[in-house]
Amino acid sequence: MATIYRGVISGKVGDKIYYSYGGKNYVRKAPERKAPPSEKQLRTQAKLVATSDFLTSLRSLVEEVWERRRYIKNTAFGSAFSHMMRNAVDILSEGTSIRYQDVQLSRGSIYLPQRISFLREGCDVKVSWENQYMRNTFYCRDEDEVIVVLHFPSDNASIICRGEAVRRDEVMTISIPEVFAEDKLHAYFIFASADGQRSSDSVYLGAF
Repeated sequence: MATIYRGVISGKVGDKIYYSYGGKNYVRKAPERKAPPSEKQLRTQAKLVATSDFLTSLRSLVEEVWERRRYIKNTAFGSAFSHMMRNAVDILSEGTSIRYQDVQLSRGSIYLPQRISFLREGCDVKVSWENQYMRNTFYCRDEDEVIVVLHFPSDNASIICRGEAVRRDEVMTISIPEVFAEDKLHAYFIFASADGQRSSDSVYLGAF
């Protein structure tokens, strides 16, 4: 609504806004009203939030262990982010739900062991694996580093466990901080080459 005082218009007329400042009169175009977000836009926004909440704290790891030739976006993190949004986040009536078994933290060419087991007793975790491949080939070396990621959904917290074992050890023990002793966790397993150039696909070990 506009008013006229002493021949000067002040306010909105059509798509124009008239106003005075510092003794001078101005006119500008009124901002266009944006339509409320569509259902599809709201779903996409919810997926973005859920994916960001989960992956952001793991960004440095993802950038390290997602091999460049496996990119589907311009960066490793972008590839992991896109994969999770498309394949691992559901929109339910009560909100978003993450399918943790479909999250991919790394993509690579290193051979994974054919058998991996995970045992949890309170704050103690034991991960073991068996290798039946020929050792010390380009895709399978004794010194490949073992990386285990533990995610605690109740706290939206993740722990990256590394530097404690390599492929030839066939076992890795982990002590969980007592604050997480009673919390449910999701676990992932990754191999990374000692030179940092290659990695394996991540493996979801389950919920414990």
